[in-house]
Amino acid sequence: MAIDPTGVNQPGVRSRLSLLMALVGSAIADRGDEALRATGGLDAMDYMVLAVLDESEPGSQLELARLCGSAPGKIVGILDQLEQRGIVVRERDPHDRRRSIVRLTADGRTVLEGADAIVEGVEAELLADLTADERGQLHDLLRRIDVSRTVA
Repeated sequence: MAIDPTGVNQPGVRSRLSLLMALVGSAIADRGDEALRATGGLDAMDYMVLAVLDESEPGSQLELARLCGSAPGKIVGILDQLEQRGIVVRERDPHDRRRSIVRLTADGRTVLEGADAIVEGVEAELLADLTADERGQLHDLLRRIDVSRTVA
C-alpha cells in the first residue's frame, strides 16, 4: 500500500469529518498560497485581507483584523506592505482621527481579480473530482457553517 503524504486517503482520516476538512482546507491553503506567491506576489493572508476589504468595507483596522480572524498587529504589518505596493490606502476617519479606514485602490481591485483567478484555478484542480453542481453545493454548505460560534 502506497503512503499518502497528505494523510487524506488514510482510513482513520477519511472516516472523521473534522480531520478530512482540516486536511483538505490545509491543502487548498498551501497550494493557493504557493500559486499566489509565484504569480501575484501575495500570500493567503494578503488575499484574505483584500477579499474582506472588497466585500465588507470594515470601518477600522481593528474591525478588519476581527473579520480576518487575525491579531491587529499582524494586520498592521500586512497593510504596511500592501500600502507600499499601492494596493490599499489608509485614511484617517474624519469622525475619529485615532482610527484608520482601509480601502482597496483601483490597482488593489485589479490585484484581487488576478488573485481570484489564481485561487479559482487551484480550487478547480483540487476539486476536479466534483461536478460543478457538487462544487456549488459544497460552497453553499460551507457558507452555512458559523465558525464564530463558540463551543460551551
